Amino acid sequence: VRAGGKPLGDPLERLAACAFRGFTHVGLGARGPLAGEGLPTAREEGTRLHGALAEALTAAKPLLEARPPVPSEVVRIGLARAEAYLAEVRTAAPLEAILDARVLDVTRRVLEDAAADPDWVFAFAEKAFGENEPLAWPALSLGEGELLLRGRIDRVDVGRVTASARVVDYKRGSLEGMRAKVGSTALQVPLYALAAREALGRADVTGIYFSLRDEVLARPNEKDRCADVVAQQIEGAIEVRALDVVRRVRRGDVTPRPEDELSCRTCPFSGGCRRPRFAMPAEEDDGRPGGEA
Repeated sequence: VRAGGKPLGDPLERLAACAFRGFTHVGLGARGPLAGEGLPTAREEGTRLHGALAEALTAAKPLLEARPPVPSEVVRIGLARAEAYLAEVRTAAPLEAILDARVLDVTRRVLEDAAADPDWVFAFAEKAFGENEPLAWPALSLGEGELLLRGRIDRVDVGRVTASARVVDYKRGSLEGMRAKVGSTALQVPLYALAAREALGRADVTGIYFSLRDEVLARPNEKDRCADVVAQQIEGAIEVRALDVVRRVRRGDVTPRPEDELSCRTCPFSGGCRRPRFAMPAEEDDGRPGGEA
């Protein structure tokens, strides 16, 4: 059985956060309200940003592998390729030039960070596993084949002087509280680390969340990253958790019981579950049936 959509991250984490919300999105294909017509959506912005980063880092890879890298050359080659990529996907949408300027600024900062990193060197971008495409890694098998997971890892780095590796997951939102969620509702990075460990045959594989927020990138020595996720230390627990999430939905249990009840405030499907009282933050419960105003 495969998780669908954006294969591993979104569906499994959505189901883990709230079975009802996850099933409504993944199983029923429901979506939230559309953004303003002609304006880039968060998904479109993310796709553009991920694409530019992948193109830039891949183009600069030979320079990043040098000892030591020359930051100015890394940035020059990487940005040139990112600009060419953006020109290839450019449309006539309003505000696109502003979006592209931001994408290039983030790309420049990520290239600078990669060139200055003494421990890690870029290896792969948008690395697929379990996908039907050339050079994809094998699917991650859990529960002796009960669950086969496929996905696409934002970035994989390898140790510059050690036989280690790490998966990097870009985040544009806040990373506050991510550390507490790893292994509970934040499953993507540790599972990606397991997939990379199997594919690369390296025992020492970690994972990080890499913030792309402007205020964080402006402080290159103070990245707002989640603590490293060490796959070996949590692999048993993460496999149990992933299997539990999927088995629950297979049994038909899609009860709207979110792990974080505050998420109901932004859930686009709250009207479908009627926001029952047990799923509401206590401060919002006015005692009326269903908690509805």
